[in-house]
Amino acid sequence: MSDTFANVSLPPGVEELTLTVPTRLPELTQILDWLALQIAPCLSPEHFWQVQLIIVEGFTNAIKYAHSCLPPSTPVRIALLPLPDYLEIQIWDFGPPFDLQARLEYLLTHPDPYSEGKQGLILISKASDYLDYRRVNSRQNCLVARKAALWRPVPPAGDKISR
Repeated sequence: MSDTFANVSLPPGVEELTLTVPTRLPELTQILDWLALQIAPCLSPEHFWQVQLIIVEGFTNAIKYAHSCLPPSTPVRIALLPLPDYLEIQIWDFGPPFDLQARLEYLLTHPDPYSEGKQGLILISKASDYLDYRRVNSRQNCLVARKAALWRPVPPAGDKISR
């Protein structure tokens, strides 16, 4: 784990899957490839699609809002914590903190039918079973989303995965 990011305590036997990328939208390709390798075989297609949505929207928001005034070399860290009942998704950024619940409430009570953007938080909220945004220390924030997981057994190496 990079010493740039705060350490996370995990239950015994649980492995954290992490990917750190620079603040650049083209990194989405690498993120989606990483997700396909790391987590797709373990989830139903519907759950995997929702996890992808949460991560793509969360990463895009980190770049467009949290890191808008930061250099492209600023890292965004994505962590997946596969727990027995759910998958925890963490997206770490270095931007200014904001009140997630207040922002969601505003977006839901003041819809803009002409806006092409500003829907990411709503999509993340609807795809997640739990959602929070925390200031972890004086420099970092963490978007935490949990998705109930219906884990599938991973087939032995060489077997085809049915989708």
